[in-house]
Amino acid sequence: MSQIKSSEPPVSVAVVEAVSAAEGREQMSLPLLRDAVDPEALDTLCRTGETTTVSFEYSDSRVTVDGDGSITVAARTAGTQIQ
Repeated sequence: MSQIKSSEPPVSVAVVEAVSAAEGREQMSLPLLRDAVDPEALDTLCRTGETTTVSFEYSDSRVTVDGDGSITVAARTAGTQIQ
């Protein structure tokens, strides 16, 4: 089982940081993460190290988080559907 080191931010914080950087926006100008996904569930997913992947739309981006804590941020395109 892999765990996030205490010196690393929770993945929910890292998602906001990654989207902020990708969109070139201040973190405080982004919508609340909890309006897109449950931050506590996302953090738990990465603490357990499961081989699960979660994708969701947040702000103007499509975010994918892997169980190992890897985060991918891509520009959301019109007509994108979450499956």
